[in-house]
Amino acid sequence: MKLLKNLFVRAGLPVVGLAFWAGNAVAGTGPDMPWDSGLDKIVKNLTGKTALAIGVLAMFAAAAALVFGGEMSEFVRRIILMILAVALMVSGASLLNILFGVTGALVGF
Repeated sequence: MKLLKNLFVRAGLPVVGLAFWAGNAVAGTGPDMPWDSGLDKIVKNLTGKTALAIGVLAMFAAAAALVFGGEMSEFVRRIILMILAVALMVSGASLLNILFGVTGALVGF
């Protein structure tokens, strides 16, 4: 028991101190990074009206392919499900806002 307590004091205290130090280092705000403007453009493109229209069309097309596709291989079915998932991720926030008036938190860069 004493060995376990000694191990915690020797290993645990530095880890806790490192966590506090890292939290303070990350908390500071500074000037924008060079890649922030590019990331802002990507975020605006993925949450705009065009992305919503493409996402909705992709969801309908993937759902129709799953329902009316008949017999398809497992690989094709997984690709269609992946398209459906990506379309839902891209247009999910906009759809919730349009359908239910719910706005979610968007992580800003």
